[in-house]
Amino acid sequence: MSKITAEEFDKRFDDGEDVTEFLDLKNVKSFEASHKSILKNYVKIDDDLLKFFPDDRAVNDALRSLVEKMKDKKSA
Repeated sequence: MSKITAEEFDKRFDDGEDVTEFLDLKNVKSFEASHKSILKNYVKIDDDLLKFFPDDRAVNDALRSLVEKMKDKKSA
């Protein structure tokens, strides 16, 4: 297993790289349980969209706006 800093791990993970070589998966069930919420809510934003969605809040705001428009259209 290779070693990297937590910051480097986070950057590589955020960039969509396969970071499994840096994980100690001796106890896979424990890993899955402890990281389930992170992996469940992870969405990879394509590079061409990153300029429009620089962070989680921007993505959530855009999705809420879209959902409201869909609701309005459906009720009309």
